[in-house]
Amino acid sequence: MFHGGTKSFYPRILTRGRAEGGVDKVINIPSFKHHGVPFITMAMKNLAFGVTTNCPRGHFFIERFIAEVCAFPPVRDKVVLNVMDGLRGQYDRGPVPAPQFVWPLGRLYVASDPVALDSVGFETLLAKQIAAGRLAAEKADAVRQRHVGLAVAENLGLGVHKGRPIDVRVIELG
Repeated sequence: MFHGGTKSFYPRILTRGRAEGGVDKVINIPSFKHHGVPFITMAMKNLAFGVTTNCPRGHFFIERFIAEVCAFPPVRDKVVLNVMDGLRGQYDRGPVPAPQFVWPLGRLYVASDPVALDSVGFETLLAKQIAAGRLAAEKADAVRQRHVGLAVAENLGLGVHKGRPIDVRVIELG
């Protein structure tokens, strides 16, 4: 149960070991898209809202909810790989589909660290919003300041956001 309450639960397949019918490892496969409140719907949000019941409740304190759900030991310890579909990205009006804001990003993001993955995705999304005229360049720092979810996740020890450099490697495929 989330926060020891009775309203949000984790699935048994995640909380139990293999001998009890659970899993040892999890591969997270999010999409690259915008979300109004936390700004991004990428690795961390995909995990948090994919491994708990009663997701609407999490929207009341979404940035803290995402980080704290991902800090739950079975989530934190079992998620070993994040492969984000960035072949097409949605840069505004998410998380619901909005075809007019989809662009051919042409990337797959792969990381063992969901916080670093989301940090890189956040900056890519921010740059696209500026380039598309959806966000004034002078407001980018305000968006970064308002978005605290990745800093909360880094403070919980879930990965790298701004505390250390993120090792980004680009591999071009033919």
